[in-house]
Amino acid sequence: MKDSHRQSSQLRECKRYTIRKLSFLIWERVNLQLKKMLNWLQLNYNAIQMDKTDQAIERSKQTEQMGCIVNELDSIQF
Repeated sequence: MKDSHRQSSQLRECKRYTIRKLSFLIWERVNLQLKKMLNWLQLNYNAIQMDKTDQAIERSKQTEQMGCIVNELDSIQF
């Protein structure tokens, strides 16, 4: 009877250990996937911000060019 009780107790402990280990492995994998997703989102966000900056620079150049054209037209006497 004692052997059977001890084996049953060992089996329960083994199951608990296995469940804890599997839970940890699953958590590690999920955590890694989340990190990858966050990195991907950060890269996309940065790319969007760079595009917006490039567009703002281009608009600024166009505004400057329009200012030069207006100044030239002002200097021409019709």
